[in-house]
Amino acid sequence: MKKLLFGVSLAGMLATANIALADTWQSDLSGTWTLSLNVFPNITTLVIDPYTASPQGTDCQGIKGTMFGSDAITGFYCLKSGRIYFVRNNAGKIIQAWSGNVSQVPNPQFGQKLQMSGTFAIVVPVGNDTYGEYNFHAVKQ
Repeated sequence: MKKLLFGVSLAGMLATANIALADTWQSDLSGTWTLSLNVFPNITTLVIDPYTASPQGTDCQGIKGTMFGSDAITGFYCLKSGRIYFVRNNAGKIIQAWSGNVSQVPNPQFGQKLQMSGTFAIVVPVGNDTYGEYNFHAVKQ
């Protein structure tokens, strides 16, 4: 009986909750983003190059750009989920893999700027880097 009541209560809450759904997220991520890594705020920039829109019916599109000044990034961004994934190349080798989500709308907390957050994994340590997975947050300028 308790399970039945819980199920009915949960269904009622979900039916009356204010849930915002949309078909697409931001369509253009190109520009400069300020990156905060781990606990270090505003440590570097991510620049996503302008790109052409995906062909009709394609959910994800390729992205490219640079970070840490000259390290190339390549990956994809999915318009229907806000999912972003890219790898960072240094001296021609993939050294990090980045995965996260882009906000659907600008956030007032960041001055109405678009943001993304997620994790990055160090797959080939460079300099003082160590293997592992770390968090990141970025705000579009």
